[in-house]
Amino acid sequence: MLKLNHILTLQIEKFSLKGGGIAKLDGQVIFIPYTYPGDEVKVQISQVKKKWAKARVLEVLNPSPHRENPPCPYFGKCGGCTLQHLSYTLQLKIKQEAVEFAAQRSFVKNNIQLPKFENIEKSPSCFGYRHRIRLTKKGLSLGYFREDTHIFVPVSHCLLAGSELNKKIFEFVETSEFIKLLDGQYEFELNGDELICLKIGQGENSFTQVNSEVNKAVHKKISNWLQDIEVNHFADLYCGSGNLTHLLYQSLSHSNLKGYGVEVNYKAIEKAKIKYQEDRGFFKNVEWVCEDSGAWIKKQHKLNIDLICVDPPRSGLEGEIIDLIGKRSNLKYLLYMSCDLMTFIRDTEKLINLNPKWRISKIATFDMFPQTSHIEILSLFICK
Repeated sequence: MLKLNHILTLQIEKFSLKGGGIAKLDGQVIFIPYTYPGDEVKVQISQVKKKWAKARVLEVLNPSPHRENPPCPYFGKCGGCTLQHLSYTLQLKIKQEAVEFAAQRSFVKNNIQLPKFENIEKSPSCFGYRHRIRLTKKGLSLGYFREDTHIFVPVSHCLLAGSELNKKIFEFVETSEFIKLLDGQYEFELNGDELICLKIGQGENSFTQVNSEVNKAVHKKISNWLQDIEVNHFADLYCGSGNLTHLLYQSLSHSNLKGYGVEVNYKAIEKAKIKYQEDRGFFKNVEWVCEDSGAWIKKQHKLNIDLICVDPPRSGLEGEIIDLIGKRSNLKYLLYMSCDLMTFIRDTEKLINLNPKWRISKIATFDMFPQTSHIEILSLFICK
């Protein structure tokens, strides 16, 4: 029987995108992050549950032929990246297969038809792609917390952040302004040449995609999907600062088009207004609504919306919003952008079970976050 802190030598047999390498001992599954099938590793049990356990690597005794040397000195310590020990080509393959397997297993069981998956869209840069990162300040250092612990790991750079962002952040660490900051988590972002530093939990930070190159690929895909669609009214729920709202307006644009960008964060709405202020047609035909998406759509009984776009947080759509979407008789299209595979599957099942007229017309995946387990999923639903 497995016990906490036991030290074992194990052979990695399988791989889980969320849990890392998988080994078995006496029929019990053990998840071991930062490993891959073919690795022989010396590990220490860090967590024991009834049906599974988790362990941390003490030493790689015999590496898998697929293992690569991670370029970051903090890999396996800082709790951030989980896939740096694998080639980028293999990372893409793993993510594509994970999405297809999970979706097919769930949807086939529920008699939900799936279109052919498009090949995952890779990131042009697999390092240095983030223009915004979160770091924790503790004393005079910035860093992260080791996975599943309260152990602080100070860092002098982050390979996922762009070079200029890294430079600005760690120049800032040497200033008196940084010393005065309270300990806690901060978000760092470049606005031109200026470094913006916001404490998490103080005010509302507006959401923007962190990988601008992959975001462009998402825009291109949406534009292609919508080119033959006729829409008179659209609503972009959870619209943030208008990343998809403006794209929808451009892709669907005609003289009678009316759109709504709905976002509960007023700072994001103000950011959108400044960002797109030069596009007068956009401002004339799109109304910004600072309100909870569920509360807003619930009141729109008389509004004939043809297309709804949603880009919710990782927790997915609120149950009430799914009900309202499923019951709208005049709604023809749903464009769903998801950053969590399991909540996307859950929401899809709820929607189609509620109204079987809905079907998935197109589905695509994007590697918005290389070196991590996260995947961005884009899907177009049609109600017929």
